Amino acid sequence: MGWDFIEKRRSELNEDDKKTLLLVSGDFSGIQDTVYTISSKGALKSLRARSFMLELLTEHIVYEILQLAGIKTDKSKEYLIWHGAERGVIYSGGGAFSLLLNKSDLGDEIKKFADILNSWAVNEFSGKLFIAIHILPVSQDDISEKKRFQAKRQEQSDELDKLKRRKFWTDDGALLENLLNPEMPVQTDIQKECQITGRDDLPHTEMTDKIAEDFWVSKLSYHLWYLGDKLTDLKEGEKIWRYDYFAVEKKVERGYLCFPTHNNSGLALYTTKKIANKCEKCWKIGDDFLYAYYVRKVGDLSGSEYAQNRELEVIQETKPNAVLDDDIKKNTVSFAGLAACSCGADMIGALRMDVDNLGKLFSEIGSCPELAERSHQLNYFFKKILNQICEGEIENISETSESKEPLFSDEEMKAEKLPTCLVEGEEKKERNASIIYAGGDDLFIIGAWNEVAELAFDIQKCFARYCEKNNIKDKDGEPASISGGLTLHHPKFPLYQMAARSKDAEDEAKICTEKNENEAQKDRIALFHDPVKVHRRNQLREKENNREFRYMLSMTWQQGDDFLLPLMREFAKLGEFKTSAEGRKLFIIDKISHQTIEKWFLVMEKFQRSGELYMPTMARVMADVCKTLGRKRSDLFLKLMCYLYGKNNSKNMSHLHIALNWISFLRRTR
Repeated sequence: MGWDFIEKRRSELNEDDKKTLLLVSGDFSGIQDTVYTISSKGALKSLRARSFMLELLTEHIVYEILQLAGIKTDKSKEYLIWHGAERGVIYSGGGAFSLLLNKSDLGDEIKKFADILNSWAVNEFSGKLFIAIHILPVSQDDISEKKRFQAKRQEQSDELDKLKRRKFWTDDGALLENLLNPEMPVQTDIQKECQITGRDDLPHTEMTDKIAEDFWVSKLSYHLWYLGDKLTDLKEGEKIWRYDYFAVEKKVERGYLCFPTHNNSGLALYTTKKIANKCEKCWKIGDDFLYAYYVRKVGDLSGSEYAQNRELEVIQETKPNAVLDDDIKKNTVSFAGLAACSCGADMIGALRMDVDNLGKLFSEIGSCPELAERSHQLNYFFKKILNQICEGEIENISETSESKEPLFSDEEMKAEKLPTCLVEGEEKKERNASIIYAGGDDLFIIGAWNEVAELAFDIQKCFARYCEKNNIKDKDGEPASISGGLTLHHPKFPLYQMAARSKDAEDEAKICTEKNENEAQKDRIALFHDPVKVHRRNQLREKENNREFRYMLSMTWQQGDDFLLPLMREFAKLGEFKTSAEGRKLFIIDKISHQTIEKWFLVMEKFQRSGELYMPTMARVMADVCKTLGRKRSDLFLKLMCYLYGKNNSKNMSHLHIALNWISFLRRTR
C-alpha cells in the first residue's frame, strides 16, 4: 500500500510545523431508522435501494472531500480509482469513513460541506439521518508512532460520539429550528401521505402517484422504488455513473439518486445506466466500489409455479392487469415470493450477523496502513465474498483478495459439507435469499427461511477460514469470529419488526453464556429466536438458579456442526422432499406423526424442569416408531436418538427445541 507521501512530507517539515495533516472521519447516525421504517408494500426493493443509497452516499462524501483537497483522478484511466492509501482514503464503508489529507487548511470548508449535507438530510429524512464529520489536525509523529496514533483515533472517536449526541447543532441553530418547530401536517388525507415512509409533511409538488393510481409516494421513495429493481442488474463489472444533475435532468426519468455537492448550489446525480457521453466520473462494481449485490429476481422463480403465482398476486395489488412478462421478471422478488420458495412453512427468514469483539480486532492497530488493510479485509468479505456464498460458488472463493488459491480445497469442501444442505447430493447453487445490507462488519439477509438457516452456516465457515488465511486476529491472538440470529416471519409482518427481532436474536447469541462459563464466549447462532422463548427462559431463571441453562436460546457454531446439522440430516433421511400439485415444496414423513414430535417436546420440557431425562416416554415412542418404520429406517431413527442420549445428552437436550422447531416448520403444509 502506498503511504510514501507520509515519509516524503516528514522530511519537508521543520520543528515549528507540527500540525500539517488532517484526519477526517465520518459516521452516520440513524441508519436503522432511515432504512427500515418503511411499509411492507414493495418493501424488499425499497429496502435494498435505501441500503444502497447510504453506501453510495458514503462514497459521494469521500469523493467530494477529496475534490476539496485537490486530489484529482488519473485522466488516462477509464475508471475512477481512489480507494487506495496513495489517495489518503484509510477506509470507507458501512456508513463510516476515514481520510488522511495532506492539506491543513480545509477545516472550515469541510465543516460547511457537513452543514450542507445535514441540511439536505433534514429535508429528505425528517431528522432520522445525521452525518457526523470530525476534522482532527495531526502531526507526522501522531500517525507514525503507534501509541500516539491510537490516542488520536480514540480522541476522534470520542468527538464523533459527541457530535452524534448533539445532532443538527449549528451556530445559527437553523437546522434544529426546522426540526423542532411544530407544524400541522401538509397532507391531512391518509391517502396522500407517502405510502412507503408515512411522511405527511411534504407539499403536493413533492409527491407523485406515478407508480400506481392513488398510490402516493414522495419523490425520493418513487426513485428508490425503481432503483430497487435496477439494482438486480448491478453485478460485478457494471458501472455507476455520476453527472451534474442540471446538465442531464431532462434525460433521466426515474430510479436515480441526487446528493448535494460541496458547492452549495450543486447537485450530483448518480445512475446505474449511462445517460450521456460526458459524465463527471464512474465507478466500477467490484473494483472501485465493492457492493453486496446478490438478490433474487422474479424470473428466478421459474422453477416454482407456486412461488410465481404468489409473486403475481403481490404485483397485481398495485397493477391489477399485470402479467409475468420479461420486464416484470427482471424485478426484485417480494417477501411473499421468497416465502413461497421455502420448504414447509411459507415464512421469511431474517438473518443478521455481526463480527464479534470488533473493538479488540482494531484496538492494537497502530498505523494507517494496518488500519486500511484490516478494514479492506473485512469489507472485501462482506461485500464480495458474501455474493459468492449466496450464489453457491464457495469452491470459487479465493483465500485472499490478491490470491487465486481457493479458500477451500475439494477435499475440505466435502469434509465441511459445503454448501450446507440437509439432503446429500441436492446442495443448492443459488439461494432464494436477498442481501439487504452487508459491509463493514455486519450483514442483513432476507429469504426463504430454510435456505437462510443453511446459508448462515455457510457464511460462518467461510468467514472462519477467511480470517485464518488472512491472519485476522485480536490483540490476544484469537481469530475473529462471528455471531448471528435468525427469526421467522409471515411475509406481511412489519419490516421494521423483522429487523428489530433479528437484531434481538443476534444480541442473544452475543450475550449468551453456557453453564459454568463466567462470560459470554460469542461465536454463536440463535436460530428461530422469538419473544415467547425469551419469556419462557426468563421464567425458568426466576424459579430456580441455573435452570435456564436447560433451555438455551443459542448454540456455538461448533455444536451446530456436531449436533444440530447431523441430527437434521438423519431426520431428513426418514422422509422425502417433494413438490405438491400446486408447486409447493414439502417434506413428507408419514411414519413419524406430529404426536411423536410433541412427545419429544414433552421430554424436553420435563428435562427443563427437573434436569432429568424421562426415559419411559421415549422408550414407548421408539418402540412404536421401530415397529412402523421397518428395519432400515428404524436403524436411522435409533441413530438419530443417539444425538440426544449420548455422552453430551445434557448439553444437547438444552438445545433440542431448536431442532424440533426446524422439524416442525419443515413439516408444515401451509
